Amino acid sequence: MTELFTALGAAFDYSEFEKKLEDRETDIDYDEQVHVEITQNTDDIRNVQLIIKPN
Repeated sequence: MTELFTALGAAFDYSEFEKKLEDRETDIDYDEQVHVEITQNTDDIRNVQLIIKPN
């Protein structure tokens, strides 16, 4: 994931991202380059769908 975000021109820190997952955030912006939408079908934070959109 880090390589993907770097290619899109955004900084990515997995530990920060993991905290946002635990906090049940659903929309995350990385700089102005990337927007991530997170959808969960279960209560398990390991089972999420990421929709990554370059801005």
